[in-house]
Amino acid sequence: PELMLRLAASKTMTRPSLADLRTATVPNSSVLADVYDRGQIAINESTATARNGVGGNPTLRPYTAFNLDASLEYYLSGFGGLSAAVFHKEIDDFIGSIGRTETLVLNTRAGETLTADFLITRPQNIGKAKITGVEFGAAVDLIGGFGVAASATFTQSSADIDTPAGTVEARLQGVSDTSFSISPFFKLGGFEANLSYTWRSEFTVNGNISAGSNAVTNPLDSVVADDFGTLDFGAKFRITPQFEIF
Repeated sequence: PELMLRLAASKTMTRPSLADLRTATVPNSSVLADVYDRGQIAINESTATARNGVGGNPTLRPYTAFNLDASLEYYLSGFGGLSAAVFHKEIDDFIGSIGRTETLVLNTRAGETLTADFLITRPQNIGKAKITGVEFGAAVDLIGGFGVAASATFTQSSADIDTPAGTVEARLQGVSDTSFSISPFFKLGGFEANLSYTWRSEFTVNGNISAGSNAVTNPLDSVVADDFGTLDFGAKFRITPQFEIF
């Protein structure tokens, strides 16, 4: 009765965010200002790396995932337990950011309209992705009202990205290889308090993948967020069965 095995299979759909669906195109403002003041001369003197920008994509399709999950859970008497889980996801039409050259029309102070090529990074349905991982968890009472809950996740992920030059393999954006959380807590009578520290390893947050480039061999094609942790604190006191202060 203390041991439970859970098995699950599902297919899910995730719609694009409203930010990704925006129609706006936002080129580098310093280049725009320079072209507005100096016209074609500013375009001729600007570098290709300076002519960049970001934008949305209102034609994005939702992405779907086929998910397999299994977990084994052991429950302790009174409070808490131990768990281990494995999971696998197969994702289609995964959304990621890709930079492609676009010709933009620019205005000048003199009333002229000029054109220039910019590398505009937009969210795209970039292809297929896979995520496989394991997760371990525990929650136990220690002594004197003190206890601790903790979990750790180890993930392996990859994405096959469709580009004009063909399919390239890259890290899956937004996914850390390792993350963990630890939450010591204290409970006594009507008082409860807890700390919670969560950490995740570095992860790719953006990719500017143009024709002929490869995110694996050219590190400039990816923007990587450093690992970081967050610390939270919470407490509550129950004054009566109907009234608590958080």
